Amino acid sequence: MNFRTLDLNLLRVFDSVMFEGSLTRSAQALALTQPALSHAMKRLREAVGEELFTRTATGMQPTARARLLWPQVRTALAGLQQALAPVGFDPDTDSTTFRLAMADATAVLLSPGLVPAFEAHGATLSMRVLPLTTRDPRPWLDAGEIDLAVGYFPEVQAALVAQASDSAFRLQHLYATRYVC
Repeated sequence: MNFRTLDLNLLRVFDSVMFEGSLTRSAQALALTQPALSHAMKRLREAVGEELFTRTATGMQPTARARLLWPQVRTALAGLQQALAPVGFDPDTDSTTFRLAMADATAVLLSPGLVPAFEAHGATLSMRVLPLTTRDPRPWLDAGEIDLAVGYFPEVQAALVAQASDSAFRLQHLYATRYVC
């Protein structure tokens, strides 16, 4: 495949067919006619050099190659969309599940204050607390497995101070506590 001549709009078509599983629904979602979408699928197949879907009675079935490509294409398209048309967060209309990683004791301390704040914005926001099992949550944050880590991270703090503003991560002191036995 020659990437320099690839029509990048074909990646939007690919993403839509993967998501919808149907040429008809994809055509509607992309505001295309079904013949135009079929033509785009043919051009995509020619560009990639192999079949990406097989037609079945229930819709379009992705091939193994399509399943391998899709996460990368989705990530690339999401990055382009965010860069070109960033969308602000609106807690009253966005339906988001925030994934927070923290120790059980921290969850017991913070959840009573967080739950009412989430409930104030209706059922569209939710929170999922995951157990914090690492002293460096940056790989989890990088991979999108969590949205926020709450804990004591002295090594991460030192690394972020050393990087100054070059890091995408931010650290915020929330509270002071001490252990009592």
